[in-house]
Amino acid sequence: MLAIYLAVMSIEYIAIIYYTIITGQGKRADTDKPSTSTGHRPGADTQKAERKEKTMKKAELRKALEQYQELQQQITSLEAQKAKTADQIKAYMEQIGADEIQVDDTTARYREVTSSRLDTAALKENHPKIYRMFCRPQTVRRFSVA
Repeated sequence: MLAIYLAVMSIEYIAIIYYTIITGQGKRADTDKPSTSTGHRPGADTQKAERKEKTMKKAELRKALEQYQELQQQITSLEAQKAKTADQIKAYMEQIGADEIQVDDTTARYREVTSSRLDTAALKENHPKIYRMFCRPQTVRRFSVA
């Protein structure tokens, strides 16, 4: 159970880091927007002026592109860490033969899910009324953490 707890905590930590990277701040965006009693946000006039200037200098564009590429690399790294952690949790769940586990208030599910997929190539060749002839069931396993 300790391994599951550590894996779940690792996922939560990655989510916090991901949020911080994407927003560029350590707290939720909606908590740092002060407003006055009139509903006017401080700095709104500045934001309007910034929107009017639609051109971006080459240096600013270069910096934005570099920042984007850096963020993309960080996201890729975090997604790899997340996948590794999920694989650890799924391996543990398979080892104990459980399709659902719960640690504190967090639940992890790893279940088979069956769905029907439309064979669009066959549909294009044939009349749409015979849709059901080309509907084929497909079973997959879905992993979710809530």
